[in-house]
Amino acid sequence: MTVIAGLVTEGGVFLGADRMLSNCSHKSDSGPKIFERDGWAYANTGSVRTIQIMEKLTKDKTIITRADVIALSSSLYDELKTKGLGSAAESRMPLCDSDFLVGTVEGLFCIQADFGVNEYKNFHASGIGYEYALGVLRAIPFKRKALARSAARSRRVV
Repeated sequence: MTVIAGLVTEGGVFLGADRMLSNCSHKSDSGPKIFERDGWAYANTGSVRTIQIMEKLTKDKTIITRADVIALSSSLYDELKTKGLGSAAESRMPLCDSDFLVGTVEGLFCIQADFGVNEYKNFHASGIGYEYALGVLRAIPFKRKALARSAARSRRVV
């Protein structure tokens, strides 16, 4: 089960993920799901190949604004189309639909499987286990500051 989550606080954006990687049938517990860049980070769900393409595509990119995330989504679409991955006719990512949560100094964004970009003001989660993460984040609104402080002690990404 994959779950990635992002939390927006006054202190920044926090991303979290489980460690299990799978490609619909193969499962491994040894893969990263959060990638830190200079001043921003992203977490991913879905196809391992899509993740690898995103990793290469984002190596030297600076992402700050919603417009930057939309441009990144377009670049990802173009790269996947060039490589023959996904269905260009359906504008979808390949296999087990991928989502990317992107945390920048300006906020939390999600590049969805159809390459649309949403912005989230408080929190968001994706992956098969997203309902568990959203349930926890919704059930403890009065504890979000404490949760953010706890996360800050472990590691803030942006």
